[in-house]
Amino acid sequence: MKNLKLTNYEEFKTTYLGNDKIKVFKYFYQYNNCFGYISQEDMEDCRNAELLEKARTYGAFISMNCLMLTLDKTLLRRSSFRMSKFLFQYGVLPLMSFKITKNYFCRDVEQTFHDMAEKYQFSLDKFHESMELMARAVEANRYDEFLEKGVDFDWRTIKNE
Repeated sequence: MKNLKLTNYEEFKTTYLGNDKIKVFKYFYQYNNCFGYISQEDMEDCRNAELLEKARTYGAFISMNCLMLTLDKTLLRRSSFRMSKFLFQYGVLPLMSFKITKNYFCRDVEQTFHDMAEKYQFSLDKFHESMELMARAVEANRYDEFLEKGVDFDWRTIKNE
């Protein structure tokens, strides 16, 4: 996941989170090095689930491209080049296989995140507390240091206001 620099809690809460426990868990999963709420075993399980999802989806994408290339060279030999046919074969069909694989063959990955969200039960209040910590780091101009050091960040150097 990409590290987003999030500082506006209300906007993020309304547009991204809603009442979705999985999204709240994924937030804490993404920033676990900063807050340390998730155990290392569970982090490893989530990482493995993400890698499995990536392997399946990108494998489907590449396999569909290889299939199209093979069919082009054997069965679909045509002398003229058509851009629309090319885009459909090497763009639309592989993307469709990617999305179908992600939506229907990676449900166990989503189930892993769902189980973790149920296990940890992160509330929006806990999310709000973490956003306040990030806001304090931003106000002190030490956000990058906070992201780098995470749970080892020295909060004593930032005065409480």
